[in-house]
Amino acid sequence: KFSNTNQPVTLPPNKKIITYVGSLKKGKGIGKIIKLSKKLFYRDDIIFHLVGGSKREIRIIKKKYNPSSNVFFSGFVSGSEIPKYLACSDLLLLLYDTNEKKSVMDFETTSPIKLFEYMSSGKPILATRLPTIEKIVDFNEDILIYEGQDLINQTIKIIDNLEYYQQHTTKMREMSKSFTYKKRVDKIISTLFNK
Repeated sequence: KFSNTNQPVTLPPNKKIITYVGSLKKGKGIGKIIKLSKKLFYRDDIIFHLVGGSKREIRIIKKKYNPSSNVFFSGFVSGSEIPKYLACSDLLLLLYDTNEKKSVMDFETTSPIKLFEYMSSGKPILATRLPTIEKIVDFNEDILIYEGQDLINQTIKIIDNLEYYQQHTTKMREMSKSFTYKKRVDKIISTLFNK
């Protein structure tokens, strides 16, 4: 059971949890996530957990996409609560809709902070291939899994293959040590004072 500023959310026990944390605004791939959830509805051991967004945004998403009963919304949560949501997840989604008109982010230049939060959890990440993400992970597909045409089988492979899952978890935890806030601040200070 999770509590937040909107209302408590109880997730079914003994399920594999696929999680998205962040805004529900245009470009964030919410439509992709709900489409994926509908295609995996036959798997009664998998649920989708969307963490973030206002009550109004959730209502709009529900009206627009009509999510199935395997999708749970937590609404906005404070930053200090996010690690526990990530910790109980089996797969984290970083799917963007690069075709969305009037997206809230520039896919060519914006470095998604969410990627670093996800990495610190050590959980496998399924992500859209963006130049800003590839720059961070050095095109290394051993660190995160890039969204391909067969999104359903990719998701099932991560969820069902324990060895594959553990391999990605170990590599992710190691890589996340290079992207702490302290190291980021140190790099900025070093850049400013070593000109």
